[in-house]
Amino acid sequence: MKRLGVFVVTSIIAFFILLDINVINVKAVVPYYSDSDAMSYAPYGIPLGNLDDNSLFVQGSHTSGNNSVINGDALQLTQKGQNNQVSSVWSNMDNNNYIDTGKKQTLSVWLYFGYSLYNSEGMAFVLQNDPNGTSAIAKNGNDIAGGETIGVWGSDLKNKATSTDLANSAIQKSWALEFDANVNGDQDSNDINNKTGGAPGGSFDSYQMKTMRGIHDQHLAWAYPGRPETYTNVGSQTSTVWSGGLISIPNQVTTNYYEMNHNDVEETTLSPAATADLAWHHMVVTYTPPTDADPNNATLEYKYNDKTLAGYAQNLKTGQNLISHSINLNLSYLGVKKGDPLRFGFTAANGVDDDHTETNTVLFESIPSLVDADANAYVVDKTDKTKVSSSTDVMDKTDKSLNDVTSVHPKDDLQFNYMLRYNSGKEAMKPVTAKVDLPTNVTITSDGDGSIGKVIYSDGSYENIPVTDLNDDKTVLTHVLSKGLSSSLSTAKVELNATADAVPDANSALQVLYLTLV
Repeated sequence: MKRLGVFVVTSIIAFFILLDINVINVKAVVPYYSDSDAMSYAPYGIPLGNLDDNSLFVQGSHTSGNNSVINGDALQLTQKGQNNQVSSVWSNMDNNNYIDTGKKQTLSVWLYFGYSLYNSEGMAFVLQNDPNGTSAIAKNGNDIAGGETIGVWGSDLKNKATSTDLANSAIQKSWALEFDANVNGDQDSNDINNKTGGAPGGSFDSYQMKTMRGIHDQHLAWAYPGRPETYTNVGSQTSTVWSGGLISIPNQVTTNYYEMNHNDVEETTLSPAATADLAWHHMVVTYTPPTDADPNNATLEYKYNDKTLAGYAQNLKTGQNLISHSINLNLSYLGVKKGDPLRFGFTAANGVDDDHTETNTVLFESIPSLVDADANAYVVDKTDKTKVSSSTDVMDKTDKSLNDVTSVHPKDDLQFNYMLRYNSGKEAMKPVTAKVDLPTNVTITSDGDGSIGKVIYSDGSYENIPVTDLNDDKTVLTHVLSKGLSSSLSTAKVELNATADAVPDANSALQVLYLTLV
């Protein structure tokens, strides 16, 4: 099975880099791919175990079957062909897996929304402090609610007299970012304004009365599921219900239906993708705690499609449009204050018909509470004394002073730098196995003692990287760092020596494609 990955942190964080020079390999568009095709491209994720009390994540409420873990790290929340399936998985707070609301935290995941022909109802990333804990789920009366609720929003299938009643059927004290793969709702503004044309259980994505816009495609949006202001009554439906014993008596029953007020709604393609590898979508969520002057409002930033499996940043060739928003997260709505733990997880749902019953999969790339770490990759051109980079957040101080460029020239002496910084955590970061798929059009060079680079730690110590760490065809480097990182040894910098190869046009510069790590 082909698995894409470059750096694997053996404790609880996985991330990867790909630097490529002068050559962009774009796969031909394949009109069909299966779940197994997509899984063959699955990136590395954090091992999840059995989703029990001893794991980082635990099973939440679900309608059928259990959430299954594939290959030890790929969490399937729904499965193809499972109609009306609803499920959730939550961070195990008893095992120190949660958002610490008093510290800056970063979470990153890979998301897969199903194969090439159809789609599910979607998934939602959820922060919650519901009194039901890991049993929290959207409800339709006493039953679990799926469909347009995606397992997190309130359900209007049974009559809700007010938006408060509707909100009470959602996951309480929560914030959710939905990845809605199936648009539910009437996009005719006249119908919505006149409170006609909708139906219970199918109107959440109707023409948005508050923002005066329609939602015509798969989309991302956020809201607080348990807050009444998240929902607006857009109509009612009257039906005849026959009841009684020997003599049936007709009763007229009126059921209200609602739309969900979408914040920062962004239309995008979740599935299908152009190719199986592009069916994987990357997301980074960064939490910044509130200030003392404004203790209730934290900052939450999410970036979706910030990179592809091949390491490319947003561009027209990938078909993955970058979505990024920074919002105020009201902690009082979640019933927590700065410094309290906050549970996080995912919900997902399949629809009633076969066209909306697909596989939803999550791979956790980094988890904040155990270890919070940042990483960066950049190239220093030692010949021109310049650097190729997109971020200086995690970078050697000396390198920061170099001028930024976007290209290097043939035969220039290069230094590929991979910087890892430990920020905080309840555990130290165990030694890292650095596995680097080496870029094309460069030659890795060794010095007199057979070293092709070194690892330099923040305490000034270093270790050489021997040429024997290269594979036979010199396309992959694998090196196990001798030291783990912690608050007392916070950074490790991997340096690889290389020379830029020649290109057919000697007057042309080599273009460097670059990705910033998270």
